[in-house]
Amino acid sequence: MDESNKSLQAKLSRLNHQLDNYSSSVDEIKALKVVMEDILEDLESLSDTFEAQHIN
Repeated sequence: MDESNKSLQAKLSRLNHQLDNYSSSVDEIKALKVVMEDILEDLESLSDTFEAQHIN
């Protein structure tokens, strides 16, 4: 597994843990939003990389 996948897996694991221990504080919701945005950016980057590798 490459570093991008490990990083994404770690972020998803942290997000899963946070959701399991969910509380409704505004700060925690904002933190979850930031993590989810980071994950989406990582997924987009991985998708772009995957597409570029398969075009060439």
